[in-house]
Amino acid sequence: VLNKAEASVSLLDLGTGAERARLPVGVGPHEVAVSPDGRVAAVANYGGAVPGSSLTLLDLVAERPTRTLDLGAAARPHGIVFDADGRHVWVTAEERHALLRVRLEDGAIAAEIPMLQAVGHMVVRARSGRLFVSHIGGGGVTPVAAVDAGWAAQPFVATGKGAEGIAVSPDGTRLWVGHREDHNVVV
Repeated sequence: VLNKAEASVSLLDLGTGAERARLPVGVGPHEVAVSPDGRVAAVANYGGAVPGSSLTLLDLVAERPTRTLDLGAAARPHGIVFDADGRHVWVTAEERHALLRVRLEDGAIAAEIPMLQAVGHMVVRARSGRLFVSHIGGGGVTPVAAVDAGWAAQPFVATGKGAEGIAVSPDGTRLWVGHREDHNVVV
């Protein structure tokens, strides 16, 4: 559980609900993703009055932070999801208007996909590997797919005002998009 105001994360015991550990992260943590093997968490440090531009990596076994990755000009990292390989995360960079693939080993940006719609906010990955970015300001979703030796944004899909929450159905056949201005969910 992220504690935005105190720049920390609480690790909870699911059986009892008790806090097992409280770990420091960067200012304004907004989203967290857990690696496919469950051993590492990556936290997007969104910032506060000053935009954040880092990710904090946590060792969930040892229950401690391991390092902070500086994203440089990639201000306001938000939505985050692990790649299937467990060695990279995909993170939206709202002020950079991009989706980044970040290598966890050294923090290098392995891919940068420009987002043409406003406020690329959340990202979700389907089992197929295809990614989807919701756009609060753009009112829809940008699919991102592997092409040739890289990644590319696909045509934007308008879904409604304030597209924010996003999820792929367990069978991978549907994309759910929640809209904070239209007050609805589009499938």
